This record gives sequence, C-alpha cells and structure tokens, in this order.
Amino acid sequence: MDPIVDATRELLDVHVNAWMAACLGVGVLAIIVAWVLHARLVGRDEGSDAMKRAGRAIHLGVRGFLRAHLAALAALALAGTVLLLFAFNRTGEAWTTALAFSAGCVGSGLAGVLGLRVVTASGARTAQAAASRGLGAALRTSHMAAAAAALYVIGFAVVSIAALHLGTGDPRRLLAFGLGASVTALVARVAGGIFAKAADVGLHLAVRANQDIPDDDTRNPGVVADDAGDCVESVAGMGADLYESFAAASLAAMSLGAFAWSAVEKSGNSDVRSAIEGLDAGPATLVLFPVTLFAAGIVAALLAAPFVKTENERKIGAALQRSTMVGAVLFTAGAAALTFALGLARPEVTQALTGAAREADEPWRYNGPAGVLWAVLAGLVLGLALGRIAEWNTSQDRPPARKVAEESEAGPPANVLSGLALGMASCVWPSLAIALTAGVAHYMAGVYGVSLAAVGLLATLAVPFAVHAFGAAAENACGVAEIVRLGPDARRRTDALDAAAAATAAMGKSYATGATALTSLALLATFREVYDRLHPGAASHLRLDLADVQVQLGLIVGAALPFLFSSFCIRAVGRVARTLADQIVNEFKESRPLGGEAPQPNHTKFVAGGARRAIRRAVPAALLAIGAPIVVGFSPLGARGLAAMLVGATLTATTLAFTLTNAGTAWDNAKRYVASGVFGGKGSPAYRAAVTGDVVGDPMKDAAGPGLHTFIKLMALLSLVLLPFFPA
Repeated sequence: MDPIVDATRELLDVHVNAWMAACLGVGVLAIIVAWVLHARLVGRDEGSDAMKRAGRAIHLGVRGFLRAHLAALAALALAGTVLLLFAFNRTGEAWTTALAFSAGCVGSGLAGVLGLRVVTASGARTAQAAASRGLGAALRTSHMAAAAAALYVIGFAVVSIAALHLGTGDPRRLLAFGLGASVTALVARVAGGIFAKAADVGLHLAVRANQDIPDDDTRNPGVVADDAGDCVESVAGMGADLYESFAAASLAAMSLGAFAWSAVEKSGNSDVRSAIEGLDAGPATLVLFPVTLFAAGIVAALLAAPFVKTENERKIGAALQRSTMVGAVLFTAGAAALTFALGLARPEVTQALTGAAREADEPWRYNGPAGVLWAVLAGLVLGLALGRIAEWNTSQDRPPARKVAEESEAGPPANVLSGLALGMASCVWPSLAIALTAGVAHYMAGVYGVSLAAVGLLATLAVPFAVHAFGAAAENACGVAEIVRLGPDARRRTDALDAAAAATAAMGKSYATGATALTSLALLATFREVYDRLHPGAASHLRLDLADVQVQLGLIVGAALPFLFSSFCIRAVGRVARTLADQIVNEFKESRPLGGEAPQPNHTKFVAGGARRAIRRAVPAALLAIGAPIVVGFSPLGARGLAAMLVGATLTATTLAFTLTNAGTAWDNAKRYVASGVFGGKGSPAYRAAVTGDVVGDPMKDAAGPGLHTFIKLMALLSLVLLPFFPA
C-alpha cells in the first residue's frame, strides 16, 4: 500500500468533506467570475476595421500555437497514461492513478487555453479604449483580461485539488494529478518560451537581412508570431507553471500534515494527541488546512482586483502594486481567521508539528501559539520581498538597470558583461530570503511549516499573476496600436501600459521561482517521509552524509543538470529563430511582396509550424527532466543518490533561474531606458549595444530561466511516483 494513502485514508470524513466542498465552491466562483469578465471584455468595442484585422491576425496566430500545443499535450498525456497503467497494474490503483494524471493534463491545458483566449481578445479593445476613452479605460480593459486569465488558472487548480480529495483519503490521485500538470507545464513553459523568443529574434533577423520587410505590419507573419508569442509565454506558460505549483504544494502540505499526525500517534504524548484530535475537523484538519488557504487566497484576489485604477501614466505601476498589497492584507486576515476557526492556534498543535513535545534534545523549536499561521505568513512576506528585489534589480527606473544602459555607451561587450554581472549578483538576496523563510517556517511548524510557507506564497498568486498577464495584454495593445498607426495620444497611453508591464516583468517570475524553491523543499521532505515508511527503520539510510560517495555523486550530477537544461533551451531558441527568419525572408522574396494590397499570410499555419519546431527542440530538455530521476534511481546510486541529486538540482536551479531571469529583464529594460532618449536614444551606438544585450537576454529570461521551474518540480514529482520501485 502507498505510504501516503496509509497515512491519510482514515482521516477524511463527512465534516471534512463539507470543508472541501466549500473550497470547491470558491474555486467554481473564481471560474464564474473569470467567465463574466471574459464576456464583458468581448462585449467592448474593438475599434476600426484595421484594428479588428490586427486583433484577428493575433488571434489566428495564437490558434496556430494552440493546435501544435494541444497535439503535443494529447500525445504526452496518452503516453503517460499508458505507462502509469503498466507501472501500477499490480497495485489495484492503476486506473484511478492514470485518470488523475490525465485530469492534471486536461485541467492545466484547459485553464491555459481559456486564459490565452481572453488575453488575445484584449489587444484591439485595449488599444481602442486608449484611443477613445483614455488611459484609465485602457488600464481597466487590459487588467480585466489579465484578471480573468489568472482566475481561470487558480480557479481550475483549486477545483481540481478539492474535487480529487472530496470523499476520499487517497492522495495518490493528487500526486498523479501533479505529475500530469508538470507534463503540461513542460510543454507550455519550455516549448512556449522557446517559440516566443524565437519569434522575437527571428523577426529581427529577417528585418536585418532584408530592409524592405516591414517590422510593424501584419502582412509580415513574424510580427503576428511575435505578438502571439508574448501571450503564449506570459499566460499559457506562467499559468501552467503556477497550476503545477498549486498541485505540488498541496500534495506536499497534505502529505506532511498526515505524516505529522502519524508521528503524534507514535509519540505517546496524551496532551498533544488530544489537542490534534480536538481540532475542528480532527487530525484531518492538517490535511484540509492548505486547501482552505488557497480558497482564502481566491477571495482576497477577487476583492483586490478593483484597486487597479489610475489616470496618471506615471502611476500605473503603483496601481498594480496597490492591488498586490491589498490582496496580501486580506489574505492575512483570512488565514488568521481560518487558523483560529479550525483550532490550529493552540500551542499543543505547534508542539506536535515542531516535535518540541517529543524531541527534548532539539530545543530550537517554537512551542507557542499559531505556529502554522506564522509559517504561512513567512511565505506571504517572501513573495512580496521577492517582487521588490526583482523590481529593484531590473526596473529601468532603478540604478542597476540604468548602469547597464550606461555601460552600453562602450559597446555591446560592455553591455553584455554588465548584464551578466548584474544577474549573478541579483541571485544572492532572493536566495537568502528563501533560506530565511524556510528556516523560519521550519522553526514555527516543522517540515509541515515549510510546505505551508509555499502555500502562503502561492495562495495570493492570482494577484501577481494578473500583473504578469497584464504585460501580455499591454504588449498586444501596443502591437495593435503600432500596426494600425494610431494617433500620438493613443500611442503614448499604450506605451505607458507597456512600460509599466516591463517594469513588473521580473516580479511574476520571481514569485514563481520562490514558489518552486519552497515547493521543492517540501517535496524533498515528503520524499524522505515516504521512503521511511516504505523501508521502516531505514530513515538514517537517506540522510545525506557528505562523506558518502553516493551522496557526493548525486549532488554533483544534480548541480550540473540545470546548466545542461538551460543550454538546451537557449540553443533551441537560436535554431528555431533562424528557421523562422529564413521562412519570413523566403515568403517575402518568392511567395508575394509584402507591399501594396498583398493578401494576409496564413498566420495560423506560420505560427503552428514554428510551435512544432519549438516543441521538437524542447524534446532534449524534456527527456533530461524525465530521464534523470529514472536513470539515477535505478542506478547503483539508488534512492539516496536520487535524493542528493534532487537537492543539488533544486539549489542550483533556484540561483540559476534568478540569474537568468534578472539579467535578461535588466537588458530589456536597459534598452527601453536608452530608447527613451538618454545616451543618444534610438539609433545611437548605445542603443545598438543595448539591443544586442536584449537579444542575448531574451532566451535567458523567457525560456531557460522559467523552464527551470518545471524542470525541478517534474523531477521531484516523478521521483515520488516511482520511489516504490527504486532499490533501497
């Protein structure tokens, strides 16, 4: 029998199911609100015929990507389902495990499709609002689309998690569900990021190769592919990443909560045992609590959304930040209310989770009230801190990015070196913040507290995800305004939206990186607990003794894997970009001139072809993520070497993701700063140097860096699924 099932099967009862049903209802509410926002957006004016054609072209481009994406996803889901049926054939749980895996693929894919549809529909409507009704209307239109996309993703995630647990205590379904979401995230995040940046770079290469090719006309398929790629990367990619994080964090928190009760039962401490049994839903409260926090986060996000409003072009970023802070405050109140309502604030509960009542030789344990609440709030504060650190390092209004712009005056080499140095330095503070948060959470509530910190960071992520998706909506509106050549007032407003989105671009990625790091630490703790129950009395075997050659080799292999993965992603962007550039130039030369009354190209076909190439180029990265834990687990390194590999990969991937993301975003914003008129402005040597840095950073910040999130979570989830089959 699966250890996680053993630990939780008897915990859930009718009372707990009522709580789960309430969480399910909140998730359904989020989906309904997203649908209403989507319908309101579609009802808004798209503007002139030219704006409608531009919006339609981008829609066709996104549809082309979805065709390739869904075909690849269907193939992976089918292959994974068959393999799980074969692997679990003798356990009696093969069909439920396989169906949960398929549900993870379908749920994540459906949320991404709906999010893409609503953001794609916002481009022309935002541009029209900017032209006819002013900045405030344009901001409301674009943020409405972004909020709908975020609520689709978060709503489907909470509905899936609650539904999988409603009426059953079998969390293996959630483990398989998380694995399915990871597969979807791998396709959307890695392949989507490769395509998005390849389209951008390919467009620049084609225009450079032939100066007659326009770079602001839908008759150039690269223009539409570039706009479609922005939606794919910022909405489908980020959405799949967060959907996967929700599933993984829920699995870890629920499993560790169940294991904590098992430890209490064995401790023989009657006071602590009675405290846990006296919780509102009994011992199952520890399993239930993470899902209720996610539901509270949805409510906070719904109430915070109306605070995004301004008529001042210089205060767009402040309006976006205001909604984030309001959401954090509301969630804090909700988390505190849930902690006291469920009875988790009692000191005896904290002692049960930290081990203070049964491990007298380890005094560094908090034994006061509301330990779980402090752990949750530690994760919440970490998210806010990561956002501010990323904004400081990458915004064009801050000294670090401006220093990169200043170095551009000395040429491309100086710009590239300055950006790399910034990226390497920028990983220090967020890494220390993650370490501090994990330490505080562990002090407050043990390993269960670390998983709750991940939940606390993710619970309000609908708000920062909406800010991130707002970037795609703003870029689309800016693209439409450029294509149809709107007036200077409208262009100034859409440019202001785009600039605000650029300033917050790294914040969403930093949230995702922090969530991935904490979730991975919680999954590592779950890995150890599961191993201990599979092999009773062998817990010491999994302790990572640095003198053990298995541990040494595992750490080295794990530390190297993120670099190899990043190499695959960056190289893939360059190769796909060259192919797309050649296709644009050939179409211009041989098929039909892009001037006069030439017909529109087949945007769906062009983007679908580029997406298929990106997916094929993502295969080596996918094989690395899937193959590494299998090879190491079945090798002489065994489960101990695999645990060491996961530790090494998690630590390296976290710091590398911050480095790549912040360096790439700083290069992008340094280019924008030079383009604003400083250091010679557009066309100057400094601007050309800044463009070089931006091109170098594109695959780093939008393909390799974010792809590392799915890489380490997929390896951790797959290791948990296959752990019963690995030799001790």
